[in-house]
Amino acid sequence: YELFDNTPVIGNNYYRLKIIDLDETFEYSNIVIIKLNAVSADGIAGVFPNPSSGTFTLLLSSVDNQQSTLKVYDVLGRILINRIVDVVAGTNTVDINLHDFANATYILEYTDNSGNTFKYKLIKQ
Repeated sequence: YELFDNTPVIGNNYYRLKIIDLDETFEYSNIVIIKLNAVSADGIAGVFPNPSSGTFTLLLSSVDNQQSTLKVYDVLGRILINRIVDVVAGTNTVDINLHDFANATYILEYTDNSGNTFKYKLIKQ
């Protein structure tokens, strides 16, 4: 088996396989722990909870201290949130509040100070 985790976090990352047989019985493999001591790239490490009733927590990975841009778009491409976020090297958390917006799907766009853009789908229920 081979797995690529494009969004690991600093610290312990836990992995295991769910092995399903043809008769639909299953078992789990042993848990493998991989410790990451530093961030190797900028980007969105994750968003939780997703879907949410309005408040999302964004995990950002950064290789250095920087000012970045965070935008949230609706499905028509209109910018609903546009703000500058200061991030430090490592893992950062940013809260996103969509309570005042309709239940729908939104696009989160994060742009680092080098101009690299990362997108993530948010679902508000």
